Amino acid sequence: AGMGGLMAAALLANEGCKVLVLEASSRIGGFQHRFERNGFRIDANFHFLQEAGPGRPVRKLLAAVGIEPQLVALDPLAEFSFPDRVVRMSTNRTQYRDDLITMFPAQKAGIVALFDSMATLYQRMQEWPAGALRDAAPENLPPELAALAAHANETLDQYLEHFVSSRELKAILGGWATYFGYCGARIAALPVIVLSEAGWDGGNFHPVGGIDTIAQALKARVEAGGGTVKLSTPVRRILVDAGRATGVELESGEVITAAATISNADVFTTYRDLIGADNAPAGVLDGLAGMERFRSPLSVYVGVRADGLGLEKRAAVHVVFPSYDTDGDDLAQDEGRLDRVAVSIGIPTLVTP
Repeated sequence: AGMGGLMAAALLANEGCKVLVLEASSRIGGFQHRFERNGFRIDANFHFLQEAGPGRPVRKLLAAVGIEPQLVALDPLAEFSFPDRVVRMSTNRTQYRDDLITMFPAQKAGIVALFDSMATLYQRMQEWPAGALRDAAPENLPPELAALAAHANETLDQYLEHFVSSRELKAILGGWATYFGYCGARIAALPVIVLSEAGWDGGNFHPVGGIDTIAQALKARVEAGGGTVKLSTPVRRILVDAGRATGVELESGEVITAAATISNADVFTTYRDLIGADNAPAGVLDGLAGMERFRSPLSVYVGVRADGLGLEKRAAVHVVFPSYDTDGDDLAQDEGRLDRVAVSIGIPTLVTP
């Protein structure tokens, strides 16, 4: 009953399928759940929702199951704080590009070329299926995919090196990477490009009332379609027969058969733990063995009863960097240097009091 699982269940229930959602924890929403402490309502991990503007994918999915959320657009998209400046990432792409040129006039040509490149790559990723680069030999790729193929395996730092030379500018341009807990040398370029371009193209939004309102609406749509959502019901394993998923076995020992099984757990948990080595498709576990899992962030929730912090002057999404040496800060973080850790701050109160 994470957001992906709830959406899948709501879509299927809307099509007349008999749906059962099994959630191990005591609440729905997965990472995007809400809890309350001392009178404060806290969305545990949510800062913003992308691709939810009119006609965008998230809005279309919600509309398909009869949900029309009330959304507030975030402006600016984010703020990045460095020791000597605060950079506001405007919702207007051209404005943000020009702001960077004003800060770094000697890098103007590179900044313009970079923004043109990001727009092209983002457009290509919307037009072509994800498997196009993976399945085709390089010599057989159509010309319009050449740029995408050239940057597909680059880190963010490697990508930025083609355009700009200033360490400070590269740290600013790589701000979203640190938002995920990594420096530009350790995260792929394309996901960061998508995050940036999607924010400009489709907007960043906060649902009025918090993300929990969408989770609850999806649960209601599942139940309205005759489906069931069971909480505190962990799954022990996915049952497999002749290479096909046939249902699940619960921790209680109960077996539930199904025509189709959807796992909203991560790829490691799904194949290694729920399906298991004996039933996983050939090569999948070997592939997973070579992948590094993302760091787990430490989240701290702060409730302020009287605004003595001037929060109304800040962006709803803010990242504070200890220095421009993001690579060095990242390595120091691995060694436990808390003074070198970048901090991502979400202030949803600015859009949902």
